[in-house]
Amino acid sequence: MSKRLCKLNRHDISEQLGAIQRIVSAPKYLCRSCARASQDKSMLCKPMALSAAQSDVGNIEKSVIDPISSPTVIANHQSQVMADAEKGVWNQSQLKQAKKQAKKQKKFFKKLSKTVSKQEKLLRKQRKLEAQFEQINLSLSQMGSQSSHSTGRESVH
Repeated sequence: MSKRLCKLNRHDISEQLGAIQRIVSAPKYLCRSCARASQDKSMLCKPMALSAAQSDVGNIEKSVIDPISSPTVIANHQSQVMADAEKGVWNQSQLKQAKKQAKKQKKFFKKLSKTVSKQEKLLRKQRKLEAQFEQINLSLSQMGSQSSHSTGRESVH
């Protein structure tokens, strides 16, 4: 097999099923991009050793914050990461991943707060329109009642 597992189409897969089964039967590497596993590093687009992948997952789980948390909590977490890095608790790659995760969380929180403010704005607009609609209905009902009274008076005289 000359192609990477990530690049195979369904026809290639059906033709080379036996070779694929041998490659993935006892995987040593995991693709960070597409999550495929293989014995051979060259068969994956972004290979990572499985033992390294397991330790990275544990470190990332420790550094994850609730995405709905406030920006002060995220800032506190970032300062804690920096303090741990200065103490030498984390190595460079772990620090880089933690910073990247904090940046993603900050971006997500910013997007979430923007969505909430848009939703509040739309709610205010909806209430305003409902109030206008109610006023129009009242004025129409008053006009309708006045016209029915006036037509009744003219028929009497």
